[in-house]
Amino acid sequence: MLYEWIGYLHEKFDVNRVLFIITTSEGIFKRILSRHTYVHIYMTWNLPREGFERLVKEIKAPLNCDELWKLTGGNPRALIEIAQFNWNLDKWINYLTERRILPALHNIEKTKLESLIEDPDSDWEIAVKLEERGIMIELSHTLVLGLPLKKSIELGISKR
Repeated sequence: MLYEWIGYLHEKFDVNRVLFIITTSEGIFKRILSRHTYVHIYMTWNLPREGFERLVKEIKAPLNCDELWKLTGGNPRALIEIAQFNWNLDKWINYLTERRILPALHNIEKTKLESLIEDPDSDWEIAVKLEERGIMIELSHTLVLGLPLKKSIELGISKR
């Protein structure tokens, strides 16, 4: 649709150049967009540890920063969600489990999921299915803006 809009802008308004900046947290869109040679994808990842700590202090989170870091991996959206649950981690985790995780894991073998917990790169077929369902995302470390990502099985970050 955006590609077609370029032609419209050129024809209707005599525009010579167009730059679209699209943001999404859905891994499937990254995969779809990367099929086009005229699309350049750069990924922003969660906040680095220091930035996350500053955010936690700034919003006066009543919870331990280390625990919030382990639960969110530095994701500011997740931190905001926790705040919306009045800092009740049990309610937030139950919400994630019931609304996002369990529906996404439907029809995936338990043993395959367990192997992904140990090594998120171990089963690409399942990883792609989970990416389609918004649970995992393939990271291209060369396209990540900001600090380089470090492998952390605890946070679910592997080589890819």
